[in-house]
Amino acid sequence: MGDVFAETTVQGPRGETATLRLLVDTGSSYTWIPAAVAKELGLKPVAVIPFELANGRSVRRPVAEARISILGRTATRWVVFGGPRDAGLVGTDTLQGLLLDVDPSAHRLRPRRGAMAVSPRVVSWGRRPRALRAASPTSAARG
Repeated sequence: MGDVFAETTVQGPRGETATLRLLVDTGSSYTWIPAAVAKELGLKPVAVIPFELANGRSVRRPVAEARISILGRTATRWVVFGGPRDAGLVGTDTLQGLLLDVDPSAHRLRPRRGAMAVSPRVVSWGRRPRALRAASPTSAARG
């Protein structure tokens, strides 16, 4: 296995863009960009939230919404204003929002055709809905 990087274009509210080569990190919730870039793009923090880093340290960082484009797909996602020693990362929120999968053997991202969903037949939240009970083989056998 090896690292996967993505050419990531981040757009601010005034239309300015920056294209960054970011490490894809499926262990990171959000996308991290240098705070200086976020400020140059005119991004305004909407909150400061705590993060637990891979080394176990806890830090607080500002977050904002930005337009993010990867492989021709664009969506508004959360970005973290990274500190001077923080890595630039593409996190799972961005990957899921842009419908992108990580192909670790080819060291690249690939577009996904659709979003993931959970079937009520696979996950049980208690009793199955009446329509599913009526259609199940066990209910048919009971007559």
